[in-house]
Amino acid sequence: MRITAYLLLVAAASAQVQTYQPLQSNNQQAFQPLKNDTVWLTAQGTFITGTAAEGDIHGHAHDPQQDVNLQGLDTGINFNYGHFAGFANVNTFESAEGTLGSEMEEAFIKVQDLPLNLTLRGGRFLNRIGTQNSTHLHGWTFTDANASTIHYLGEEGLTSNGGEITWDQEYEKGIFAISTAYGAVVEHEHGHEEEEEEEHEGWADEVLTTRALLKYNISDFYQNALGANYAKAVGGGTRDLLAVDYTFTWRANGLEAGGNAFSVTGEYYQLDAGEEPLAGTLFGAQYTWDNGFSVAARYEDAEFEHEHEGEHELTSREKYSLAVSYMRPIDQDWFGIARLQYNTDSFEGDNSNSTWLQLGLNYGGGEVR
Repeated sequence: MRITAYLLLVAAASAQVQTYQPLQSNNQQAFQPLKNDTVWLTAQGTFITGTAAEGDIHGHAHDPQQDVNLQGLDTGINFNYGHFAGFANVNTFESAEGTLGSEMEEAFIKVQDLPLNLTLRGGRFLNRIGTQNSTHLHGWTFTDANASTIHYLGEEGLTSNGGEITWDQEYEKGIFAISTAYGAVVEHEHGHEEEEEEEHEGWADEVLTTRALLKYNISDFYQNALGANYAKAVGGGTRDLLAVDYTFTWRANGLEAGGNAFSVTGEYYQLDAGEEPLAGTLFGAQYTWDNGFSVAARYEDAEFEHEHEGEHELTSREKYSLAVSYMRPIDQDWFGIARLQYNTDSFEGDNSNSTWLQLGLNYGGGEVR
């Protein structure tokens, strides 16, 4: 049995940035409003507590892993001035072996408001693929990563050093945006380099990614978001990834802040990385009350290749998650969060059950994406 605790600290001093980020996550916590100054600092600290059966399945570098585990201590800086904006952060973490390490997670500059509605971004960034990959740990709906992120994008998702171009067009009922990036895949070090090398070698050294997003509001209260995603390993890689995602959201207050809200999300991945394609699906739903309580459910089924006795075998993972969260404003800059989550995970005929408690304290506005 394992015992773990989660404490999330976010500190941010703010900057004058674009408040509408069309390729941002649909998650309510991730989409905090941005402020109106020029520079703001951010910090997030994460620990976790709970129980898990022996053999509990963990795949993402920041999933709950140990009795007391530091998932991440994140410090960063955001800025916006005229046509330029940027973000950089360093993440300190505790590995599965209990050792501390740190890495620069993102460091990019954006050139925005260009002619033809173009935005350029260069540096190190989380690639825009699916609904979770470009969202930091403190913005997740659940305490652990989606199975599709782990098995199709990598142990810590897909991050690259390179460039990105985005075109977007607003219209009366919403927005359409398409973003394409090319760069070198970033390898992560968490104290078990052999596993990470195997995780990334399918993407080779460089990757091309594209995400197109159509947001269409039937009215202010009924909102739709449809995403189409593509990733391709370049320079000797063997991976081609296609993915689609759809989210429907109802908000009692429409486009205004606050009020009850309900959303449902579906996501499908297909990865061509070997003799036969691998497929993964995700279905999720979340209801949020105006008093700060929310309940979220998630079902996932992901096919992937698993090494067993020196041989790579095709297997699948089925996962159910239920999370109850409470977010409470302390003042206009601070809010706290508590989350209780239960997972049941099936892998190669074995079931694993786990329960996690997440506590958090947040300061400031959102991050430049």
